[in-house]
Amino acid sequence: MSKSIWLFVFMCFSNIVCAQTLTKTTPLVVGDTIPAWTFNNTVNIKSKTINIAKFQNKLIILDFWATWCGSCISAFPEDTKLQKLYKDSIQFLLVNSKSTRDTRKKISLFFSSYRQSYSILPSFVEDTILDKWFPHHSIPYLVWIKNNRVLAITQDPNLVIENIRSYENQKELTSSKFDEIPYESTQPIFVNGNGGEAPHELFRSQLIPYKPGIRVSSSFFHDSSQEVNGLQFVSQTRFDLISAAYPELSAFDFNRVIFKVQNLDGFSLDSVSENWNRLNRFTYSASFPPTTLAKARRYMRDDLDKYFNIKIDSVFIVSTCYVLRSGKQKVPSTFDQNIISEKNTKNQGFLREFTVSEVVNDLNQKSKIPYLDETNPYSKIWLTRNHQDITNDELIAMLKRNGIIVISLKKELKYLVISDQLSAN
Repeated sequence: MSKSIWLFVFMCFSNIVCAQTLTKTTPLVVGDTIPAWTFNNTVNIKSKTINIAKFQNKLIILDFWATWCGSCISAFPEDTKLQKLYKDSIQFLLVNSKSTRDTRKKISLFFSSYRQSYSILPSFVEDTILDKWFPHHSIPYLVWIKNNRVLAITQDPNLVIENIRSYENQKELTSSKFDEIPYESTQPIFVNGNGGEAPHELFRSQLIPYKPGIRVSSSFFHDSSQEVNGLQFVSQTRFDLISAAYPELSAFDFNRVIFKVQNLDGFSLDSVSENWNRLNRFTYSASFPPTTLAKARRYMRDDLDKYFNIKIDSVFIVSTCYVLRSGKQKVPSTFDQNIISEKNTKNQGFLREFTVSEVVNDLNQKSKIPYLDETNPYSKIWLTRNHQDITNDELIAMLKRNGIIVISLKKELKYLVISDQLSAN
């Protein structure tokens, strides 16, 4: 009778020790010895239990995975091949932890679908023990064990073959465990030190509001092969940003643009008021893999369309315009004394040589009626430097002296239409 009692006490004590061993939660690292353990919840294997002692003198590779982890599953064919090749010296043991939210039924269905392919890869399911011994935040995650000793921990699937070869050649295994970097998941990553310094950027774009004192500039950045890998437009109006993203807009002067937008003031030419600048100037920058200029502009266009929510179109309209044509009077090669003496009182000082295209561009900047150049755009004319300030009649008179006449006509002109996406038909 007493022997039976002592046997019962011994069995209870053994179970308590076993329970303490299996519930140990202290994380293990390379060089540590893991307790002896038996796992009862398994799939893809005939045996209902797996005892680690069964693989004594073999290299055990614990491969943490999940049914939703594509990179984990993509490694299974290679794991199967290696398991067959080194069946006498290594053993892959898949580990599906409870934290993956996979169920035993789901995992069993997965292996049923691939029974012929992965039949020699047993898996633990709903694991909580190994997950605590080897905590991790990403998978695949591999732990390399020999005779209960942790030899390596790897997160790089490319190291599997390299480590197996090192093991076969009795060399030290390589570890590639990445230290956990704390960060606040509710805050932007890699901003203000959250998560430390960011790795090099693969693709980034940002649109930020105007900052007083930052001058206007625009730049395209190129790599060594002269492909575009970044761009930057600083303190630009929204119309200038849109024009940079849509290079076809350069064919339209501002007086040939029709705005069908609610925020019409945002597209005005008031660039003097600081209050207007704060509301309507922006800095846009982007970096991306090397590409063509056309594709770089398309990246910019996609970003601006999201924020400004606009649509670009064109339409032909018959409208009044001023046309510059060559007159009968000979264009002077130099500005004679008689013309100099008739300078406008607003423009005291000196004269300057301009091309016709320069004058037309300036006229279209200040006039609501379009000016068209039907002369040789590269021909030179003499005007006062501040010709932008004189009246149309005074300018027409000065152009006439240069052998150019200005005619008012009705013509069918192509206009650009910028409209809100929501209000566009």
